[in-house]
Amino acid sequence: MTCIVGYVEKGTVYMAADSAASNGDSICVRRDLKLFNLKNMLIGFCGSFRIGQILKYVSTIPKHPKGMDDHRFLCTHFVDYLIEVMEESRALQDAGGVASLGDDSQFLFGYKGVLYHFDNDMQVAVAETPYVSIGSGGQFATGAMFAMADIDIPPKDKLVKAVMAACENSVGVKPPVHVAIMDRKSCVKFL
Repeated sequence: MTCIVGYVEKGTVYMAADSAASNGDSICVRRDLKLFNLKNMLIGFCGSFRIGQILKYVSTIPKHPKGMDDHRFLCTHFVDYLIEVMEESRALQDAGGVASLGDDSQFLFGYKGVLYHFDNDMQVAVAETPYVSIGSGGQFATGAMFAMADIDIPPKDKLVKAVMAACENSVGVKPPVHVAIMDRKSCVKFL
């Protein structure tokens, strides 16, 4: 069902993703990537491909008010906009009166040199570690990133190894692995 790994080093955000789509009974390797650039954000998603597609193709990022803290902007303006877009696309679920993207849908965002974790209940988190992994293979990737923390190898290689650890150990994660980088100027390129 997916493995997305995000990593921040010196203000540069790196992300890697596998290529699998799974429903628990079957698995398919897809050409449409789980990583994309949306204006000045690098986004990786897991869970519903439909929710990822809505975010990629229907959404635009609301204007960031001058002087507003980045985290506050994401937790308020961006979340409010995302809820509106998901409601219009009939992709939002009601989890006991709380807007939800469903059990498995989550995102990682690279925004202004920081890695954010957007959970299915619309919360926006910033981890203490420089890496975050989501999806069914996330725990394997997190363990691999922890084990490589003091090893001096390029970030791209760390991410690929972490996703490959998930591919090796999780039934819902498959190569090829795709890697994207967002520099300090919010320029995204795929490696």
